[in-house]
Amino acid sequence: MLWVMETIAITNWNDIVSPLYDASCCLLILRPDGSRNAVDIRNMSLSDKADVCLKEGVTVLICGAISSIGNAILQDKHVKVISWIRGPVHDVIAAYLTNSNVSEKFSMPGCGRMLCRKNKLPRHIGGHCGMR
Repeated sequence: MLWVMETIAITNWNDIVSPLYDASCCLLILRPDGSRNAVDIRNMSLSDKADVCLKEGVTVLICGAISSIGNAILQDKHVKVISWIRGPVHDVIAAYLTNSNVSEKFSMPGCGRMLCRKNKLPRHIGGHCGMR
């Protein structure tokens, strides 16, 4: 069992990180007390999904791709977003909890170390990979 120091959520689809937060069906929420629960978010708006995170006390969300609107709504609710992540949920969580660089180990294809596929700009001058 993995123990967390903060409440984190990860988009989950068949035990892998969902490829798109905006269309994700399930949030797996892990709490510092060791409890975890899955929340069905399939029919929710982006605002409603962010409200679930707020209600559940989530401070960090790990997901695949995310729209700029979805990201902004979460950040307005003080949820740190780690996006453009892919891989098995358990492995991504384990890497996060051991302070490994999740973005480097589990980045989606096209999101290399220095370039973001979306706009071909280096991260430090406008890339959108969320690898800050």
